[in-house]
Amino acid sequence: MRLRQVARRTSRADIEAMTDKFTGGVCGVRAVVAAAIVAASLVAVSASASAQFAGRTFGPSPSPLLFPPPPPAPPPPRIEVPVVPRMDAPVLPRASVTPRPSYSDRIERCLDEAAARGVGAADRAGYSTACAHRE
Repeated sequence: MRLRQVARRTSRADIEAMTDKFTGGVCGVRAVVAAAIVAASLVAVSASASAQFAGRTFGPSPSPLLFPPPPPAPPPPRIEVPVVPRMDAPVLPRASVTPRPSYSDRIERCLDEAAARGVGAADRAGYSTACAHRE
């Protein structure tokens, strides 16, 4: 019986030595628990990250040729400097237009013309008014 116990102890010792070499000194149960915690945390992080992109599909990005280039910018407005008159520039002669004579001057001339033509006194008023408006 002692022989069996020694054999069992030896085999357990051998197994523990082999697990210590494999796990780096950590007990087998502790290594499994640690691996389960790491795996659970990775699953939780990846689930929350994928929830942020729920409506977005992952794949190749759209081709840049699908979006047309923007139209060219309009040309800048043309700025023109106004012409400023110079103080020393020669004065250009303006065409002199004789002013139109006043209405009373035209009536007087038309009355003289009517008398020279021999128009009677009663008809001179109508003639002089029509003559003044013509000119």
